[in-house]
Amino acid sequence: MTGQDEARALAGRPSASITPAQPEVQQDAPRATPIRMLRLSQVAAITGLSKTKIYQLQIQGDFPMRVQLSPRRVAWVESEVQAWLAARITSSTPLIER
Repeated sequence: MTGQDEARALAGRPSASITPAQPEVQQDAPRATPIRMLRLSQVAAITGLSKTKIYQLQIQGDFPMRVQLSPRRVAWVESEVQAWLAARITSSTPLIER
């Protein structure tokens, strides 16, 4: 096999000696509760917002940002969505004394 043939053969495969840069993840103390992720349909059901409105609010910076789980999957951190809901409730005009 010539050098050019080897180059063509290896072009489609990553070299074992080259590793992609991975961000270092700091190990925190164990969490008391696990992080729960919500898919778009779950966020829509919990908030009562349409899928379009959720994305519009994100762009405006008025809703928690989604997290990329994989190239084709996103989700929202449940605690962030719950905190957003709580803030909306407390900032709204109270109908009754809360």
